[in-house]
Amino acid sequence: MKIDKRIINGILIFLLFVTIGSSNDTDLQIIIPSDNARILHVPGAVIKGMYTTSEKGQIQLLQRKVIKQNIDVVGDELQAEFPIKIRDMFQNSFILTNINVTTGYFNKERITDNFDFPLSEQVDLIKFWDTIEFRKILAHVYDYNAVKANVILSGWSLEKRDVNVQNIKNAKTLFSFRVDLQPGKNPFYLRVVNDENVEVAKDTIYYFFPSELIDESPGDEFVSNIFHTKANENGCSYCHEEIVTNDCEECHSSILDHKTVHPILEEDDCSVCHDTESSPRNQLLGDMRDSPDYCLECHSDI
Repeated sequence: MKIDKRIINGILIFLLFVTIGSSNDTDLQIIIPSDNARILHVPGAVIKGMYTTSEKGQIQLLQRKVIKQNIDVVGDELQAEFPIKIRDMFQNSFILTNINVTTGYFNKERITDNFDFPLSEQVDLIKFWDTIEFRKILAHVYDYNAVKANVILSGWSLEKRDVNVQNIKNAKTLFSFRVDLQPGKNPFYLRVVNDENVEVAKDTIYYFFPSELIDESPGDEFVSNIFHTKANENGCSYCHEEIVTNDCEECHSSILDHKTVHPILEEDDCSVCHDTESSPRNQLLGDMRDSPDYCLECHSDI
């Protein structure tokens, strides 16, 4: 079943107005997530909202990034390639806030350069190449005894949405960002800047992605996302109108007589969501109770 994007947009706008009616009177409204600190059990999330504006500008989402690389710098040829290696480390729309370079040598102690840059200066690759800090790093790397440079770039990746003339005419702009999550805490800095690059609104959102790869637990401020509640499913039932008619009736007889958010998939494949070998029977796979992002596997057009 193909979902009409106009229906999805209508639902989103409805949710926007409901949320706005219960939130404080700020220009920047975060709709999803409804809490600023949310636990998700999948490595991806969505950030949606609305900004009311009367001038052109941009809505920007900044996500923490750490980029590491060991660079060989033995001899003139490899040393000459060091700036190129640094250039390749800078990803598209990356803003640098810290660089740490530890240079190792044949016959003397290692030297560590550590420099901070304010986020407000928006230091990208071009700006960084023109800094005195970069020249200090090069002086240590270009030493004829230098062997290897361990480089760590810390900063933010930047994704933008323009606030255009049509947005201003409507006095509002809706925005949506898909984001990838790393194990542990994932901070996202959302801000609005005007045409003169002056920040006029901001908010911070945290997602926590639990993983056995890390020894970290979310704080008390983080809440789980329980999607399958009556209130949440009412919004989806506007599009999902089938009535279930298959062997699930043994346990779910009530859904045979009523419209449901989740009609049976093609070929009655319940195993997409349920473990048919589990005990108790047919438990949900993994942590599907905690996140609506599983819906995106079938509904990527949302």
